[in-house]
Amino acid sequence: MSNASRRSVNWSSIYLVAATVFTVAIASGAFSRDEQTAITPEPTPEQITFFETKIRPILAMSCTDCHGKSAQLGGLRLDTREGLIKGGETGTSLVPGDPDASIFIRAVRQSGKLKMPKGGRLKPNEIAALEAWVKMGAPWPKKSQLSGKQKGPLWSLKPVVKPARPKVLNVKWPQTGLDYFVLNQLEAKKLSPAPAADRRTLLRRVNYDLTGLPPTAAEVDAFLADKSPTAYEKVVDRLLASPRYGERWARHWLDVARYADTKGYVFEEDRNYPNAYTYRRWVINAFNRDLPYDQFITQQLAADRLPVVQTGDDKTPLSALGFLTVGRRFLNQAPDIMDDRIDVTMRGFQGLTVACARCHDHKFDPIPTQDYYSLYAVFNSSQEQLEPISEPVIRNPWMINNRKQQAAESVIRDLQLSQILRLRDPNSGASAEVRQVLQSVRENDLPRGDALLKVEAAFSSAVKEQLKQLRTDLTDLKAKTPPVPEFAMAMTDAPNPSDGVIFKRGNPSSPGDPAPRRFLAALSQPGKERAHWKTSSGRLELAQSIASRENPLTARVFVNRVWMQHFGAGIVRTPSDFGYQ
Repeated sequence: MSNASRRSVNWSSIYLVAATVFTVAIASGAFSRDEQTAITPEPTPEQITFFETKIRPILAMSCTDCHGKSAQLGGLRLDTREGLIKGGETGTSLVPGDPDASIFIRAVRQSGKLKMPKGGRLKPNEIAALEAWVKMGAPWPKKSQLSGKQKGPLWSLKPVVKPARPKVLNVKWPQTGLDYFVLNQLEAKKLSPAPAADRRTLLRRVNYDLTGLPPTAAEVDAFLADKSPTAYEKVVDRLLASPRYGERWARHWLDVARYADTKGYVFEEDRNYPNAYTYRRWVINAFNRDLPYDQFITQQLAADRLPVVQTGDDKTPLSALGFLTVGRRFLNQAPDIMDDRIDVTMRGFQGLTVACARCHDHKFDPIPTQDYYSLYAVFNSSQEQLEPISEPVIRNPWMINNRKQQAAESVIRDLQLSQILRLRDPNSGASAEVRQVLQSVRENDLPRGDALLKVEAAFSSAVKEQLKQLRTDLTDLKAKTPPVPEFAMAMTDAPNPSDGVIFKRGNPSSPGDPAPRRFLAALSQPGKERAHWKTSSGRLELAQSIASRENPLTARVFVNRVWMQHFGAGIVRTPSDFGYQ
């Protein structure tokens, strides 16, 4: 089987269907009648885009908690245009076309007695956007309300279905099923397909797309001379088989995975990730090996939980867990680290901004705060761990020697602590200098440097001889250390995985309702109780839920990323956000 055809199996068929669905849904208008009505604007497309991207977020985030559907302080409602114009106890709040005459604008400027929002102030660019919106007449989408709870399921959360092939006039032009959808829309707009590229241009395009490198002169000459009908397919096969293919396409995924060799600002801690390269190499090899996409997902979230990795000799899949562990450290603040892992997982694989629900229910998408903290509990029930991944002939001798060194160091430490405990006794006869040193050291801690030497001088002769022999043995073990293997920035389940709780307004010091480890409600089967992941951290179950063929987002999100890199823009222009915004 050729490389080109080999890449058409596994998940590739799903990608093609998903791409077709995208084209039909977006280009052909395959939304429900209710959805079409909800997004059909009375203002111009430019005005509605301005409202959705600039105005709606401001109103939803800063205004509608107090002036929305559930509460109308001062009789004012700001989640509809009618409510703004009607105003509250002080009269109309909005005069379309006249920002200076609008109480709403004067309030957010905080130029008079009325200052909004309470307890804060909008950013200057937000105030400027509101002023510009009022000046243009305060355009508002037809039948739109800022409730944050949209009617009906979002198109991207509906199951992927294979649409009927549309009819076209130029039946000779399409070469694939997808071509019919493209041509159908071109013909609807009285347009014709662009002429086919000449062979030299075609060769350059496919080289840059697949490897990021131009063809050599010899490769150009060979392609121009090859008059067979499979000439182009042979070029594609050759490029897909090139190591440069994985290097080119891994770069795109590493951007999604926020790959870096450093931790960000961590004060005096070492900023480097010396083992991060093993994750980068794994991603490159995954593309070059044509790793099926479900395995691509599962290994990056839970390689340590796979039986073949746990029992087999090949530990290289553990490198995939760098997806979770190469992120920023946020001065080692655990809630921020967990938030980063939730964000990269859900935006990367699902195109959902779940991290927006850290402090409150998502303002636009069907993601409650409890779902955020369900995922938080999954990652919080896991811990980082460096794992040797070299072949057994290198890994095993090093591990045996390392265990012996750790055991020797533990015996030495236990002996030191037992003697220090004796010296802490007021009747031990320890000198004032030794007692002073021990007073400055916490219990179960050892003094360092010269202080430790002073304390050890007070040990009994037998113990000092025993320590000398133990240290000699440890030195011999270190001298015989085998070659050091490569390490993966891996992850493993914590000893006692547990469910989480909601942090009210994102504050870890303000716990709320419980948050069991489980998948998002929006991506679970309606009316069926979601599985509660009780026996482990839940990372493997999370990976399986994402990789499931029943998940409506997974293939859509990935094929859109591939489409974007090949054609310059995604079918969905926000590749990491398939939500309402």
